[in-house]
Amino acid sequence: MKNAMKKIYLILMLFYLYAPILVLIVLSFNEARSRVVWGGFSLKWYADLFSNETVMNALRTTLVIASYRRLRQRCWGRLPVWAFTGCAKFRARWSWGSTISR
Repeated sequence: MKNAMKKIYLILMLFYLYAPILVLIVLSFNEARSRVVWGGFSLKWYADLFSNETVMNALRTTLVIASYRRLRQRCWGRLPVWAFTGCAKFRARWSWGSTISR
């Protein structure tokens, strides 16, 4: 009984968290200007969004920054791996290992 209550609670919490997101996704395809009245399925708002030059510049900037940060994190993440696996004379190897494993 206790496991069933936990599962029901989990489902209700996930529904509470994800229901507003799903409603926004569905209503983003609404043709009407009002969010209350369903005016039919349309991609009009997305066409307006992607034809806006300011939005496209922001999207480009976001993708450039994300790509740079991903590349930088990948390089910085490989340094400890190289230190642990390839460098036998790495003096602080034991201290790094103990801080990571805890």
